[in-house]
Amino acid sequence: MKRNLTLTLLCVLTLTLSAGNPFREVKNYDGKSPRMGRIVYSLPKAEVKIKVTATCTTNKPGPFAQYAERYLADEEAIIRESKTWELKDIVVKSYYVADTSRTYIITYETQPINFVSGTSILKSVGNWDIESHNPQSSHNHKTPNRLDSVFHTELLGEETLTSTSIPKMAERAAKQIFQLREARTAILTCDVNHQPDGKATQEILDRINYEERELTALFLGKKITTNTTRCFDIDPTTNKENLIVARMSNIEGIMSADDMIGLPIYANITPSFQTAPTENKKEKKAHKGYFYNVPGSVEVIIKLSETLITTKTLSIPQNGYATWLLPTTSNILFDKNGAILKLK
Repeated sequence: MKRNLTLTLLCVLTLTLSAGNPFREVKNYDGKSPRMGRIVYSLPKAEVKIKVTATCTTNKPGPFAQYAERYLADEEAIIRESKTWELKDIVVKSYYVADTSRTYIITYETQPINFVSGTSILKSVGNWDIESHNPQSSHNHKTPNRLDSVFHTELLGEETLTSTSIPKMAERAAKQIFQLREARTAILTCDVNHQPDGKATQEILDRINYEERELTALFLGKKITTNTTRCFDIDPTTNKENLIVARMSNIEGIMSADDMIGLPIYANITPSFQTAPTENKKEKKAHKGYFYNVPGSVEVIIKLSETLITTKTLSIPQNGYATWLLPTTSNILFDKNGAILKLK
C-alpha cells in the first residue's frame, strides 16, 4: 500500500511539472533524432578571418598620348600602360558557427525559442523584443560607381572620325576641347544670347564637363582604381608569433603566404582561456537547465613587415567553457558568444 502511494505521488508530480512547465532539463545531444517535442540547439564558436583589401591602380595611355604636349601643352600624359598595388586596409573579424562539440537537447519546454537565422545557435528563450536587444547595423548599400575604362572616341565630331590621319584627328580633338571650354566660360559669365534657367544650365554644364573630361583623356590617359579583398583564416585557440598569413606585392597585389612575393603580413595570436570551475558531486548529479558560454578571448596583432597595422581583441567562445543554469530558469537572452546577455 505504501509503495503504491509513493508511485502515485511520483506520477502526479511528473504530470504537474510537465503541465505547469516549471521544470526543463537540458542534456548533451547524442546525435540521434530527437523525439517529438524535444529541441536540439548548439552554442556558438568563433571563426576568425583576416580581411586584406588592396587598391589596384591601372594607368592606360590615351590614343593621342604623344600629342598631349603639342596640342594641350600638358607634359603629364600617361605614355605606357602600367599597374601598381597598394595596401588599403586589414580588418580582423570573427564569424560565428554552431559548435558541434557543445550541442544539447531540451526536454519539457513550451516557451518560445528563437535561433540565430539559418543556424542551430540559440538566440533567446521566452518573450523578448529581439530587435531592441540586437539592433541591426546600418549599412549604406549604394551601388558603387563603375569606373569607365573606355576611351570615348564617339564624342569626336564626324569630320574628325572620318579622318585617316592620327595627327589630324588629335588636332581636331584638341580644338573641340577648347570649344567646350569657351562654351562653359560663356555660360558661367552669362555671355550668351539666351541664358537657360538654373536646372537647364546645370545640365548643360554637366554635359560640357563630361565631354571635356573624356576628350582630354584621349590625350592624357586614364587612371582606373579598383579594390580587391581576400580573406585568410587563423586559429584563435593557438598561440602564434609572426605567423605569415599573406603577402603584399606592389606588382601582383595580395598573395598567399607561400608565394614568396612582396612583403609578409604577420599575425601575432595570443589566446586567453577561461577555465571551468570543478563541479562537486551534487552539481554533477543535478538536473541541468540551459547551457551557456563563458567565453575566453584572443588578441590579434597584424603587421606589414615591421609596420603595425592593427590590434584587435575578440571574444572567443571556445576559449572559455560551457556551464548551465538551473532547470527552472527561463526567459533568457543570449549574446553572439552564447553568453547570457539578460535574464528575467
